[in-house]
Amino acid sequence: MDIHIYKYGSILWSEGIIVNRSSTMYHRLRYVKRRNSMRVHIAFRILCVLIILFLLGLYIEKTVFPALICACEVKAREMVAQAVSEALRAKLPEDTSYEELVCISRDAAGNILSIQVNYGRLNALSNEISEKISSKLEGFRTQSIDIPAGVLLGNRLFAGAGPLLKVRVLPIGRVYTEFQSKFSDEGEKKTRHIIVLNVRTAISLSAPMKLQRIEITQSIPIVETILVGSIPGAEIY
Repeated sequence: MDIHIYKYGSILWSEGIIVNRSSTMYHRLRYVKRRNSMRVHIAFRILCVLIILFLLGLYIEKTVFPALICACEVKAREMVAQAVSEALRAKLPEDTSYEELVCISRDAAGNILSIQVNYGRLNALSNEISEKISSKLEGFRTQSIDIPAGVLLGNRLFAGAGPLLKVRVLPIGRVYTEFQSKFSDEGEKKTRHIIVLNVRTAISLSAPMKLQRIEITQSIPIVETILVGSIPGAEIY
């Protein structure tokens, strides 16, 4: 129970009791007053520390982590793009021609009757490329992205300053690959036909006190050509 103590000159009184300074009660009441005052000061300091920690955590969550993840995401996407490019070069020669993957039938007037894509070969290539990309992404587990601590300040002037923060890149799940045909009208009875490789995967950025999942998709043109002639009734398969 709190005791309220009041002072006037050399006299203390509490709850209607007047106490002389030379009495034992005076010293006890003075001790109680100091103890209560100390408790108030301690409680106030604890409250200030809690408020500072809360504001610091809010700043880290709203400013520091987004800046760190943004910087890491750019580098992580570059790493994945390089892995996809290397896997593609390893499984599909750069000099692969359109005619090796697509067969076009025409009538006597030169109109296109059918466009047949060699999906048997493309599906086999898709599986091989997917496995190759997965193998390269697994190699990321032994690597890390080094981000200067100055990046966290959000100021380009200090972007390269400070110690390096290490962020790990971890592959998640499998790599999905699929070949797709795309047609676009080029005018004057001309049609552009492109075969692209769609790659979809996910990685996780493991930063200090933060784990961020990132979905990555890429579309890489493989071969293309301009088809000249009318193809309104052509069969595409």
